[in-house]
Amino acid sequence: MKNMTSKKFLLLASISLLMLACTPEKTPFSVDRALESCHQQVEKTLLEIGSAPMMPRNILSNQTAWNLIPVSVEDWTVGFWSGVLWYNYENTRSEADKQAAIRYTELLQPLTTLPAYDHDLGFQLFCSGIHIPFHIFLDVALQSRKFCRRNRTHF
Repeated sequence: MKNMTSKKFLLLASISLLMLACTPEKTPFSVDRALESCHQQVEKTLLEIGSAPMMPRNILSNQTAWNLIPVSVEDWTVGFWSGVLWYNYENTRSEADKQAAIRYTELLQPLTTLPAYDHDLGFQLFCSGIHIPFHIFLDVALQSRKFCRRNRTHF
């Protein structure tokens, strides 16, 4: 009986070792590869958008392309796309990437003059605001401060 148990154990151990030996080696995570992949997705998305004032919203499970929606200052996520573009520029330092980020940040300008109607202003402006060059950020921040002072009773 002891001999049979030893054989079963040996067989089980051998199969386990064989399975471990056949497991493919994992590719180590590379920040550079991840950033390059993100950059390629940004470039692809900008080509899909073209010159229209649109932004990517989502990709549903049965789709392979972005659902594009018009840039609308009423949308609480309106600053996310420009924030992604500033992150992309921060990585590439490409003038074309910088211009794309500036273009979408400038579409947020109406947020600095419209009356405040809810708490989404922080998401709308500062998801991209903390990534933009200081002189552009300062202008947006000063306009936002004036905006909040004018509309403080609306919160």
